[in-house]
Amino acid sequence: MKKLFILLAVSSLVISEEILTFTNCEQEGRYGPSQEQCDSEYAGTNLEGQVTLSGGIQEWTVPQDAIYTIEVFGAYSGLCVPCEDAAGFSAYDKLRSWQS
Repeated sequence: MKKLFILLAVSSLVISEEILTFTNCEQEGRYGPSQEQCDSEYAGTNLEGQVTLSGGIQEWTVPQDAIYTIEVFGAYSGLCVPCEDAAGFSAYDKLRSWQS
């Protein structure tokens, strides 16, 4: 089985009409969430007990051979010291891929 690494803040994965929504587990900043934060975030969802953390990166193992649609949304921002305000950018991508 392959592992799917979730790197952006929020993403969704559609499995045979089932949508899995991964979040940042309420962790902001350059460091990823802890296992405890994600366990709490996904408790009572279809991801409960299925997401493990490695160095702040969420890992989820593909449960079956199928075509998966993955949509990811994220954000990037930084403070421009000589500027008067912060700049911000958003990101979106969509991928359809066979996973086995």
